[in-house]
Amino acid sequence: ERFREPGRPGPASEAPVRRRLAVALSCSLAFTGALSLSTREASAQQPPAADIVLPKLLNDSPAHYPEQALKDKVTTKVTVNLILELDTNGRVKNAAITEPQGHGFDEAAASAASTLVFAPATKGGVPIAAKIKFAYNFEPPAGRVAGKILRPPNDVPMEGAVVVVTDATGPHTVTTGADGTYSVDNLVPGKIHVHVEAKNRKVEELDEDVGPGEIADVVFRLQPLDEPPPPPIPGQAADEPIQEV
Repeated sequence: ERFREPGRPGPASEAPVRRRLAVALSCSLAFTGALSLSTREASAQQPPAADIVLPKLLNDSPAHYPEQALKDKVTTKVTVNLILELDTNGRVKNAAITEPQGHGFDEAAASAASTLVFAPATKGGVPIAAKIKFAYNFEPPAGRVAGKILRPPNDVPMEGAVVVVTDATGPHTVTTGADGTYSVDNLVPGKIHVHVEAKNRKVEELDEDVGPGEIADVVFRLQPLDEPPPPPIPGQAADEPIQEV
């Protein structure tokens, strides 16, 4: 027997689904080098001269995984490429998305990029404006399965029950503690399988779909094994009914 509790709000989302929490995580970024430099003396189409020093990142500004992508259950890595226009102070004047990705990724990347701070590019030691390529890489937040293993009819927590959760990377095995709880973190978003067993109890199985950043909270109530039939009375056929006296 399985039971799912109603949703509860998560630390970074106000839209829980079936007690699932959307978790917003910071993405990684990649500074991919100079695209072009613009000065009064040099055209952006010309290769940088030897005395030109490229911008250097000083203050990072991580982007946050967008809520819309969580709602849309995006399960693949997404990269947003930008072209940043920097002024002579190394501040971002404009952040242009080269290939829109949707699901809120473009807005998250552009917003974060607008607050990046660089040491400005220089030519002959003099700060100049520049254009550079920049990228934000969004990895889907991991999923999680958690809950309790209980013994009916009084819902007594079961210690020592074995819970095996299988995701795209393979099985993950945990054992319940004295309070009957279990938790399996860092699951690849997508379809998972849960297998629960305990001594003298029926095995429970569950197939579930866990989205990025979601927590599936599942309570299992393990029923006792069926008792075997009583042994036959000596001298009586196994299929002969027992007569009451």
